[in-house]
Amino acid sequence: MKYLSDILQRLNGHVGIIADQMVLSGGNFVLVVLLARGLGIEDFGHFALAWMAVLFVLSLHQAFITQPMFTFYGKLRAARRRSWLGVLAWGHLPMAAVLVFGGALMWAGQVVGLLGASWQYIGQIMAVFSPLYLVQEFARKASFAERQILRPLLADALTLLLLLAGLGAMYARDALHLTAVLWWWSAALAAGLGVMGPQLKSLLEAPRAWPPRWRRRLASIVWARHYHFSKWLVGKALLQWFSGNAFIIAGASVLGPAAAGAVRIAQNILGLTHVLFLSLESIVPVQAARQLFDFGYPAFAKYMQVQSLRYGLITGALLAVLAIGAEPITALLYGAEAVQWAWVVRVYCVLYVFVYASTMTQFAVRTLERTQSVFWGYAASAAFSIVAVTPMVQGWKMEGLLAGLIISQLILLAVGLWALYRAGARRGRRPAASAADHS
Repeated sequence: MKYLSDILQRLNGHVGIIADQMVLSGGNFVLVVLLARGLGIEDFGHFALAWMAVLFVLSLHQAFITQPMFTFYGKLRAARRRSWLGVLAWGHLPMAAVLVFGGALMWAGQVVGLLGASWQYIGQIMAVFSPLYLVQEFARKASFAERQILRPLLADALTLLLLLAGLGAMYARDALHLTAVLWWWSAALAAGLGVMGPQLKSLLEAPRAWPPRWRRRLASIVWARHYHFSKWLVGKALLQWFSGNAFIIAGASVLGPAAAGAVRIAQNILGLTHVLFLSLESIVPVQAARQLFDFGYPAFAKYMQVQSLRYGLITGALLAVLAIGAEPITALLYGAEAVQWAWVVRVYCVLYVFVYASTMTQFAVRTLERTQSVFWGYAASAAFSIVAVTPMVQGWKMEGLLAGLIISQLILLAVGLWALYRAGARRGRRPAASAADHS
C-alpha cells in the first residue's frame, strides 16, 4: 500500500503532468497516422482542414481563459480560487452555444449547396466536437492549477483508449469515414468528461457559496481582469493562427484537400522536434532570466548564444535524419500512397530550421520583456500572407504554398532579431550595468 500511495503522490505532481502530456502527444501522433492510412489522402485532407477550426477556437480559448487563469490563480486568496475557476466554468456555456450555432450554420450551408464539401466536416467539428474539447481542456487545466493530476490523466487515457478501439472497429468493418470518426471522437470526449464530472460539478457549485450580489460582483471582476490581461494575447493568437494557416487553406482551395493532408503528414512527422522545443520552453527562459538578473546583459547574451548553438546542433541533426529518411519514414507511417509527398517533409525540415531560430529568438525577447515585437512580428507575417497567398499558390502550386510558409517564418524571425539588436544597442551604450539590468 505504501508503494501505491507513493505512486499516486507522484502522479499528482510534476510527473503526472508529464505523463498526461505524453498520453496526449503520443495519442495524437498515433491518431494522425491511423487516420491518414485509413481515410486516404483526400479525406484526410478534409480532416486536416476541419482540425484547423479546432486549433482556431483552442488558440482563443488559451489566450482568454487558460493562460490568464494560471497567472491569476497563484495570486488569489485560497478562499477565492475555486469561485474564480467556477466563474470560468460557467462561461463555457455561452461559448458552447456560439460554437453550436456557428457550426450548425456551416453544416446547413453545405447541405443546401452554398458551401463546399469541407464545410460539412468543419460544421460538425465546430458544433459537436469543439464544445466538448474546450470543456475537457478547461477541466484539465483547472485540475493542474489545483495540483489534482490523477483525474485528468485517467480521463485522457480513457478518451484515447475508446477512440483507438472505435477506429479499430471501424477499420475492421471497412466503415472508417470522417463523419463517423468525428462522432465517435466526440463520444470518447464525453466519456472522458464523465471522469471529470465531479471536478466540474464542484467548480460550478463554488460561486453559489457567495451571496447573489457578491456573485455578480465576482463574475464582473473575473471577466474584466481576463479581458485586460488577454486583449493583446487574443490579437496575437488570431495573427499567429492566420499567418500559419493562410497558405494551407489557400492550397486546399486551389490544389484540393490532398494538399492540406500532405502538409498535415509533414507536420506530424516533424512533431518529433516539438518534444525538444517543449523541453527548451521549460529550461532556456528560466536560465536566461537568471543570467540577466544575476550577471547582467553580457552574460545573458553569451548564455543565449551558447544555448542556441548547442540545441541548434541537436535540432539540425534530428532534421537531417528526417530529411534523409523522408521516403522510408513516410512509407512506414502512412503507406505507399503518401510517399509522393515525402519531398514536402524535406521542405518542412528546412522550414523548421527557421522555426527553431524564431523560437530561441522569442525566448530572448520575452526575457528582455519586449513582447510587443512578437505581436508586430505576427502582424507583419499575417500582412504578407494576405497579400501574397493567392498569387503564390495559384502561380507555383504546392511549391508556392511551402515557400509562403518559409517566408512567413522568416518575417517573424527578422522582427525578433531586430528587437534583440535594438535592445543590445541600447544596453551597449550604457557605461556600466545599471540597476535596470537586474530588475
